[in-house]
Formats: sequence, C-alpha cells, structure tokens
Amino acid sequence: MFANACGRGYYVPDYRGDLLARLATHRNLLTTAEYASLVYDMRALVRAGSVSGAQAIEWIRMAGTANDRHVVLAAIELGEFVRDTLVTDVEGPKFSAFAREVVGPRARALGFAPKANESDDDQLMRRGVLRFVAREDPQLAAQARKLAFAWIKDRRAIDPGMVETVLVLAGQTGDAAMFDALLAEAKATSDGLDRRNLMTALFSFSDPTLARKGMALLLDPSFDTRESWTALRNSFYANATRRETSDYIMGNFDTLAKTVGRDEPGRWPGYASGLCSEKDRTEVEAFWKERAKNYAGADRELAQTLEGIALCTRLRSAQGNAIKQFSGATR
Repeated sequence: MFANACGRGYYVPDYRGDLLARLATHRNLLTTAEYASLVYDMRALVRAGSVSGAQAIEWIRMAGTANDRHVVLAAIELGEFVRDTLVTDVEGPKFSAFAREVVGPRARALGFAPKANESDDDQLMRRGVLRFVAREDPQLAAQARKLAFAWIKDRRAIDPGMVETVLVLAGQTGDAAMFDALLAEAKATSDGLDRRNLMTALFSFSDPTLARKGMALLLDPSFDTRESWTALRNSFYANATRRETSDYIMGNFDTLAKTVGRDEPGRWPGYASGLCSEKDRTEVEAFWKERAKNYAGADRELAQTLEGIALCTRLRSAQGNAIKQFSGATR
C-alpha cells in the first residue's frame, strides 16, 4: 500500500507500524515519482519523529544505489539533511564512511568529466553526486583539488558545467596553498563568472583558520562588496553548518554594516541558521535581539533562525544515536 499514488498528493503519508518496512521490501514496484516522493518525505517524517534517523539512513542506502536519477538525488538531499542535522563532529567520520560506501562507487564511475555517449541522467546526476560525496572521500577530494590547480592555469581543464562544483570541493577540502592559489586568481581574473566561482570557493573552506581568512574577503577592498556577499550567499547553501561564517559576522558587525546598504544587515541572522545547540541559540539571540530592531525584516529573520536552531537541537537530542546505531550494521 502506497498512500500517495504517483507522488502527486500535497501531503506527507505517515507509515505506522511495519508499513514502511513493507514498502522497502516492495520498493521496486513503486514508480519513479512514488519512490522519489517517499524519500523526499523522509525529511519531514524524521523532523516529526515518525521515522527514526536509522530508518532514514537505510532509505538513503537503498535509494542512493537506485538506477533512476530522480531517486538518487532525493537520497542525496536526505543524506545532506541527516549529515547537517543529526551528525555531530564526533560521528562525522562514520557518516563519511557511509557516504563513500553508498554513493562513492557511482561518483567514481561518473568522474568529474563528461564521457562520450553518456546518458542525460549521468550528466545531470554528476554534480549532485560529487557535491555530496567528494568532500567525504579523500580520493575524490584530491582529484578536485588537482583539477582546480589545473583550471587556474588552463580553463579547459574542467568542463564548464563542473567548474563551480570542483572549485567549491577544492575549497572545502583544501589547504593554505589551495587558498592562496584561488585568491591570487580571483584578484587577477577579469572574467566575472570565473571570479564569482573563485570567491564562492574561497568562502567554502572547512579549515577554521582558512575559513576565517576567507570571511575577511568581505572587507577586502580588492573586491566589489556586492560580489563578495553574493559569493558568500552562494557558498552558504553548501556550508550552512560552518560556524566561522556567523562568528565572523558577529565579531565584525559594525565594520561590515558600514560597507552595505541600510537594511542589508537584517538578512544576516540567517547565517547562523545551520547551528545546532542550545548554546548557539543563546549566543545568537543575545547578539541579535537588540540589533534586529534596527533593520527591516531582521526580527522575522532572527525568529526563523532561532526556531531552526531549536528544532535542530531537539531533533539531534532525540535522534542523536542514529549514526551510532546504524554504524554497526553497515555492510
């Protein structure tokens, strides 16, 4: 029994008892739309407490190895949610191993470059698959960094559709040499799209020291302020849980506010939306509570951010053992 025939309904079915397990057994009878819609629904079901983190991870495993692009990308979106919401720093290596096991083989088969006569699905799947798993896979991450260095010297080294993906991965996994190379090229290039992609990568570094160095570009007179903030917004979607973004904005608020339009700081509480602890919520609220009154829309942005942090904190507390429980069952 599938409660959302053809995946067309504007609702989320709640499969109680053993109904979800039965669907897993017969998942090959689902249409592509039904399978993908069920996996997309998992995010809401986990948030509601109707599905455990361990169950969600099992569906990521099943859908992540499916043949259809839509199902695989649904699994990746669910995997990003689990990684960003349920996985603590301590459990990160376990999740990385899981991601490599499930999606790694497909990512390595697709590679970073299009192949002759490959299907449209492979071309459309490549970016999503690599964005998800390459940061968890040392081999793929090393390839991304190598390609980034090559692209700096020769723009033909990377397929145009993969440039942003490769450069962001190079940033997420890169060292000081990678940062310096990207920064030098961002300052040297006259191409607006190339500069945007380079700056997005510079705002994506995971290493705390380099992340703070990247955030300092917001005050670097070498770059147009509008380009810098646009690049930060682009990178934030892939790095929402990175603490250094919010920390830098709060630590340099007065100076940053002088470089932008009157009400632009009203959007900045959202850069804390990926944090996930009661301590984070308390600190963000204390910093923004009075400041938010000075900017149009900031009260709403702050309320949404604080609600998101609180929801994540409660969910992690309730589902926090998902990775631990599941890690022993990986195969």
